[in-house]
Amino acid sequence: MQPPDVINCLIVDDEPPALDILKTYIHALSRLQLVEACNLKAVNKVMNVSLSDVKHAVAPGYTGTLYQSAFICFRADRKMHKVALDDILYVESLKDYIKVATSTKTIVTRQSISSLEENLPKSMFLRIHRSYIVAINKIQSYSSELVTIGANELPVSKMYKHEVENILG
Repeated sequence: MQPPDVINCLIVDDEPPALDILKTYIHALSRLQLVEACNLKAVNKVMNVSLSDVKHAVAPGYTGTLYQSAFICFRADRKMHKVALDDILYVESLKDYIKVATSTKTIVTRQSISSLEENLPKSMFLRIHRSYIVAINKIQSYSSELVTIGANELPVSKMYKHEVENILG
């Protein structure tokens, strides 16, 4: 039996033993594919730079491919909810909680909006206010004061106005 061409990797832990195992496999395999990570903190510890840089930083000489997950997991209602990044419309801060609005449901979980922002791809999401992060591809219209996603009009704060105009304008 021949080894597979691609090894699918699922990261669920961000403790040193799990990261050491990942680093070992990156060194040992010519093709490692990161297919999913319910704990994006673990991904960030290994992939906190561009994918080409992580190959050299984590595994010098590694020539395979690495893919970041298209999902994120949230703990709510005593279970983990797996949410596709493409389904997220926006995130709203509610003090110590966040509300994640998707195309099909709303999830409220105990997490800061800042910690979630660190784990979201900057190419897909934009902070528009200290209380809001929006999915760039879900924005239907915008002005210097408001972003519209579906029936929701979300405020753009003065602090984020320049960044919003740079990315969307």
